[in-house]
Amino acid sequence: MFNQPARFVLALLALSLMGWAAIACQAQALQGELAWDELEPGEWEVQFPQTTPQPYPQAATPSLAPSEPVLPDAPSEATQLAQQYVTQRYNIPEQWLAVLADHPTEYPGLERQFQVVTLLDTRLNGAVYKLLVDLADGEVIEDLASLAQAEAQAQLAHYGKLDPRLAERLSLLQDDDTLPVAIWIAAPAGKSLAEVQQEVFLLLAARYPEARTAMENSGKPMDVPDRALSDKIYAEYLALVNTAMDARAQPLAQELQSRGYVVITFAGMPSLVAILPKSAILELAQREDVAAIYLVDEGSRLELEGQCEENTELFCGGMIFESQD
Repeated sequence: MFNQPARFVLALLALSLMGWAAIACQAQALQGELAWDELEPGEWEVQFPQTTPQPYPQAATPSLAPSEPVLPDAPSEATQLAQQYVTQRYNIPEQWLAVLADHPTEYPGLERQFQVVTLLDTRLNGAVYKLLVDLADGEVIEDLASLAQAEAQAQLAHYGKLDPRLAERLSLLQDDDTLPVAIWIAAPAGKSLAEVQQEVFLLLAARYPEARTAMENSGKPMDVPDRALSDKIYAEYLALVNTAMDARAQPLAQELQSRGYVVITFAGMPSLVAILPKSAILELAQREDVAAIYLVDEGSRLELEGQCEENTELFCGGMIFESQD
């Protein structure tokens, strides 16, 4: 159906997805800096190939001396509200709060605009506080997961499985007009990301006594003292999770390819990218094995990057970000 130039264009679009994630997300997640959560409709997931597993990074030894307080040059009004909130709730002097993020965002389903504010307690072992400040009334929201879930439900009620930007574009097209889209595959029963991870963790704990001890101590089988063994367990973890995610995407990928569509899949990612006509996109949006469909363009990439910085949680071929849910 598509000639060689079309395949080249799709490949370039697929490569643009790499801007959505960073290789370090897996290591950060497994060290507890980011949480694992369920990723289904309305959530963001992105993965790109990783041919050679990277070593599981060991936690750095913190400095024994507290760092100097960091003050922003000109914090926004919303940031000042966030600082006051953290100071009052957690009894942290404001001069020790460094501003890591300070930018606007929008939750279109809820018709609300927020300022994203991330604060770091710069004292030894200080925590990171991620907050949203409502630009209409100044409300400071710390429970980002609940807000994101409400946004996902609002968008699902209004747009179904289609990303709002994709729904808007489709409304302007004829049935035969095509668009590049990313399709997120729904998880079969018992095979959600959290369930797959738990299965893999238990398997590794049964395979390595040291991993069993690590699971008891930190909940992560690769947290073993021996660096070589840690890297080995980590590599096996990636391979096992990626295999499970591959199995989730392949049936739909093969079906679309048999219908003559150009499809690109990524190792370890239960998603695919394809150039499809409007009629096929709307058809897929009605299927139970499809969780969500997103428009692949620069705007989508930038929006996803903003979501990642705020409060999303992504799984990407063994890599985990914070998620909207």
